[in-house]
Amino acid sequence: MKTRLGGGYLMERKPWTAMARASLELIAYGLRVLLSLLPPPPGCKAIC
Repeated sequence: MKTRLGGGYLMERKPWTAMARASLELIAYGLRVLLSLLPPPPGCKAIC
């Protein structure tokens, strides 16, 4: 899995660091997808 932060200030020194970062990015991506599927709250005007 390719991560977004490609060795910038978060240089992986141990394999578990890379795994933890990839897992957190996967969770964040999943949350973003879930939130995009939810209907907008009532009273919120659609931006078109």
